[in-house]
Amino acid sequence: VVASVQGGIRIINRNFEPEYNDTTSAGYFQITQVIIVALEANYRNTRFGAFFVGIIITRIYPGSVGVDYVAGFNNSNGVNNQNLQQELISTLNYTTNGTFLGDSDLKLSEETNRTKVAEALTFQDYDECNPAVSVHTPDCGNNATCVNTNTSYDCICDAGFIQNGTGCNSAPTELVQVDKESVKEVTYLISTVLIFLVSCVTFSIVFTMLSISEIIQKKRHAGLSKRVERIQLHGQTYPDPITAPSYRGSASLSKYYDY
Repeated sequence: VVASVQGGIRIINRNFEPEYNDTTSAGYFQITQVIIVALEANYRNTRFGAFFVGIIITRIYPGSVGVDYVAGFNNSNGVNNQNLQQELISTLNYTTNGTFLGDSDLKLSEETNRTKVAEALTFQDYDECNPAVSVHTPDCGNNATCVNTNTSYDCICDAGFIQNGTGCNSAPTELVQVDKESVKEVTYLISTVLIFLVSCVTFSIVFTMLSISEIIQKKRHAGLSKRVERIQLHGQTYPDPITAPSYRGSASLSKYYDY
């Protein structure tokens, strides 16, 4: 199984019997086999029928007869909740008495409108790594961890192990050492580049500030020079007038010279 999807339906024309609680009872076996046969027939009539593997019932519960199941596929191409719902809708049997699961007498809905009937078919991803009920054991083997993905799972090798095609083996000591040295080299290279970039940015900022300061000083100097020139030109055009001194004779001296 490559892909798994958990589905849910409700059989509304059946009643839940107490013996269904016992998974080893004849009643449980009988009802689940009827449901499995009907579901598998519907899945095989979809475009995924070529790589459909089968149905496993994981739980039946009260409320008419509720059913949880897992559908398995050996190819995950196109397998998702939306596609499965659209495909199964077209395989149901729509009658005047309601909608049935294929050619069986298991009624899913009183409705015949496909949009409303779609609500009777539920899907969700099945967690293969931590299943509520073990359907199949992930074949990750030793030294690997199962990681759930949509409709499937991946096996990731644990630290110190490498993939060899079929499983995870211990990584050679030399390879681990090389990896550590590579990490150190990369770390040193990144640190060097960061220091260089910071230095370049700092230099650019300082250079820009000095350039701006120099431009401002030049503008101020140019402004002062223009003011001095205007003052000099003003002095040449309008010289200050010079008044010749005047002498006024003293009255006593005039009398002296008259004699």
